[in-house]
Amino acid sequence: MKTLNTAGRGVTRKMAAEHCCLSLRGFDQWVDKGLLPGPIPGTRRWDLKAIDLRLDELSGIATHKITAEADDDYKRWIRENVK
Repeated sequence: MKTLNTAGRGVTRKMAAEHCCLSLRGFDQWVDKGLLPGPIPGTRRWDLKAIDLRLDELSGIATHKITAEADDDYKRWIRENVK
């Protein structure tokens, strides 16, 4: 059986709950309250990266978000430097 560290990103509800150190009921409550993301649309799998990003946000840990301005700077750099 795979451990959580080797399972990949798309995990079962039980594995997602364990990742958050929550019971299944507690995990469901957090999802219902919008504290954690639901499953990947059309599946019964949760994305561990999405969960971790949300936990970082809830904990006040800075996350890197691409702003429109930063995206424009990147596109400009690509146009000027990539041939």
